Amino acid sequence: MSTTLGLKEDALAAKGYQEAFQQVQVSVVKVLNGDSPDEVFHDDVQNWYLELFKLSVQDGVVEASQIAGYRNRQVYISGSRHIPPPPDATWDSMNTLERLLMDEKSAAV
Repeated sequence: MSTTLGLKEDALAAKGYQEAFQQVQVSVVKVLNGDSPDEVFHDDVQNWYLELFKLSVQDGVVEASQIAGYRNRQVYISGSRHIPPPPDATWDSMNTLERLLMDEKSAAV
């Protein structure tokens, strides 16, 4: 039974990644068409996040309250030497990213 639930969770997560990626592509097109990268990021980042988890919330696999704000536990990327910042640094990291985008002259970056 738990294997089936794990497969369902994996499928919903994969679909969420696909949906979020499609929203990021829409945002990239906005920037390439001349919109300000920092404004696009500021306006669209919540849409990316929503698309990432929407199906899992709708299906009851994840409670909406669990995805409020940024992550609250450490995550790791399998096969990578990169370790994402700890959860308590995520908010500051996102603010820093937005500031860097504001100061960036080239949309290619």
